[in-house]
Amino acid sequence: MLTGTFSTFEYCVVPQLVSMCANSKNIGEAGTVSRAIGLLDNVAKTTTAFFALLSASVLPRRGFNGNRPLKRRGGITKTRAHPTIKPLEIFHKPIALLVFCFSKSCPTLLVVSLVMFALAARELLAAEDPVDPKRLVVMIEATSPVGKPVAGAGLVVGVTADGQALIVTARHVIYSTPEQPNRLAVRYLDKPAQLVPAQLEKADFGTDLDLAVIVAPLPEQLAGLDFANGLPVGRLTDDFAIEEPASLIGQTEAGKWSTTTNAQKITADQGDTVRVQSFEAGPGVSGGIAKDSSDRVIGIALSDDQYVISVLKLSVIETQLRSAGFVFAIIQGPKKDLASDAELELRLRAALSSAQSSALRVAPPNARAVSIVNHLLDQDETLSAFVQKFRSTEAMAWFSRLIESGFDPNRLASLDSGRQRSLLYFALQANNVPMAITLLNKGASPYVYEELWGQENSQPLLMFPLNWLEELSATQDEKAALVRAMIEAGLTVPDIDPPATGYTNEQMDGLKSQAANFATRFGIVIPVQNSIRHPANDTICKRFSEIDNYDWCKDASALPGNLKGLSDGWLAEFTSADLVALLSVVNDTMFVLTYSGWGGTAYPGYGLMEIAKNGDSIVWYRYMGSAFGMGHCEELRGVSNWKPNSYETCWKRQKMIRDQPGGEYHVRGYDSVRYQPN
Repeated sequence: MLTGTFSTFEYCVVPQLVSMCANSKNIGEAGTVSRAIGLLDNVAKTTTAFFALLSASVLPRRGFNGNRPLKRRGGITKTRAHPTIKPLEIFHKPIALLVFCFSKSCPTLLVVSLVMFALAARELLAAEDPVDPKRLVVMIEATSPVGKPVAGAGLVVGVTADGQALIVTARHVIYSTPEQPNRLAVRYLDKPAQLVPAQLEKADFGTDLDLAVIVAPLPEQLAGLDFANGLPVGRLTDDFAIEEPASLIGQTEAGKWSTTTNAQKITADQGDTVRVQSFEAGPGVSGGIAKDSSDRVIGIALSDDQYVISVLKLSVIETQLRSAGFVFAIIQGPKKDLASDAELELRLRAALSSAQSSALRVAPPNARAVSIVNHLLDQDETLSAFVQKFRSTEAMAWFSRLIESGFDPNRLASLDSGRQRSLLYFALQANNVPMAITLLNKGASPYVYEELWGQENSQPLLMFPLNWLEELSATQDEKAALVRAMIEAGLTVPDIDPPATGYTNEQMDGLKSQAANFATRFGIVIPVQNSIRHPANDTICKRFSEIDNYDWCKDASALPGNLKGLSDGWLAEFTSADLVALLSVVNDTMFVLTYSGWGGTAYPGYGLMEIAKNGDSIVWYRYMGSAFGMGHCEELRGVSNWKPNSYETCWKRQKMIRDQPGGEYHVRGYDSVRYQPN
């Protein structure tokens, strides 16, 4: 059959193309190429069998039809409803030109055919690219008629006739009062730093349905999605099972676009809504999405009732919008092969625990693997083996690709004690220099995060990271490489001279002598950071600004230089503090080194402040002894059978909030205990 088909093609098509080539001195003259391509279109029917066979050899087992299998980045085969895309339609012109040019001498057409083939391949790959539903979630930042900020989220469900994003959300996010809507703006995941104005669309869904529609300019990153043919990210038809896992995306204390774990579960199907039990979500998730384990949108979150979120089903939203004359571009998405997930988890567990080449080769470090690796590293046995054994060059190349696929290099984990610490902490604890350098090179902060509350160590790595390097069991070359990586990641020495007496002076003198020692031994000078308000050498804010696509340097420079207590009779350790240096950014929170001078009976000392992204809340840590209301150190660490009468010194904290930007802070629960920012 192939021979007969080629004969038809050769004798019907090639002579006319040869004639065109022969009669044209320049192949680009007189529209020769366009006429040749037009000829190919005219004879497409007579060459269908040939192209079909050739396409089958070039693109085996693709199954192109109305419900075509797709190969996701993670390797799952899925099916989605989509208009027919046939390789014949995409590739028949470049294939025909290639066959012709190999049989006859026509070099210019050969170049043209290769270019056409590349463009056709790009078109096919673009059609194959799956959509991450998280990209369709917008963060809504509203202001009520009385000036109160309102946080929520929404879901892009289509594009209007004039090219704007059509967004559904909970009505109570739009209306703080029944009479007048809030002033609206949204952020898109593809451009999180840009706040875009939004407008309310008129729609009557009745007084009982907590649903509203808004429109906002569509970013160019989303404009390329195939809204016309439908985005297969929805769950519109499948029944829901009790105890079925689900997760929520919105804005909570964990930050914008925060995603709850799959520990959340569906507790009831109530017809138009499902109820999702969640101990992680909060008010900011209103209007955000609930999705199932196949990453399909279940619906949008409405009310929060004692850790149970009411979710309006996507199928109900579709019915309401279509009845009101709106477009709706989300279609049914495929269900994951959960057995494949289980198999991948086994492979990833073996890779993380052994770092053997054979295990790494069958566990690709792609976007699909990231969530599974996060789950596995929550297990003590896997985490311990990972930080101990993942050292080889091949293992570090694998780990680098995992980070590039979305794994957080500043990820926190816990081992044995249950205290949260960074992976960099565990890598250094295991003397795993290759892993530590890889983490630093890929975006980890050199200030080794560890939870301070209740800890006894007066010089934590989060504030004095050079301490660890002196005790690290590594060669001089390894230590030198590690110091260089830490400097590149933003390590500095604060330029502060505390009083010449007391332990605080010894701490800073020790830090500066260590920095000088490293410079002497390795010829490495650690930069000095002169002030948080003038971060001339502060690469921390620059680094995290690039990672998060958010201007942390602007936020750092806007911080007060000092907080001074205005209330008498409060804890002496929390009288006042100078903000010295930005150390790190973890989970949208700035970690700032502070210094407090003499305060009544309290000695001078360094402290730490966790400052929220908008600066409205602060958690302030001081290393101190017993004090009323601050808790006992062993109790804070979760130690059982502790003795309440024993004297302990450890890190303790107080939480502070402010009512308006630039205003005074007060201790949470003690409105009269106030601090003036200077």
